[in-house]
Amino acid sequence: MHGTPVKCASVREAIAFVSAYGEEEKCEPLAKYEVQIRYNNGDKVDAQFNEKSSVIEFLEHYKSGNWTPVNEGEEDASSDLAE
Repeated sequence: MHGTPVKCASVREAIAFVSAYGEEEKCEPLAKYEVQIRYNNGDKVDAQFNEKSSVIEFLEHYKSGNWTPVNEGEEDASSDLAE
């Protein structure tokens, strides 16, 4: 987390933003990336990542439809997003 949240209109836009984000240009170390996906029906997905590559991987899977949510407290051995 660095500074002000950024709203993106599409997953493609979010991937481009995260890819271009210069972590090393900030004076404070990056604490984490937070991703929130909101739907028109009021549903939302909240995710937190420690590394840029994990955010991009998650968003790429989400964009392609190859994404299965795992409820907190559940382990999913088949998930390639969990580290």
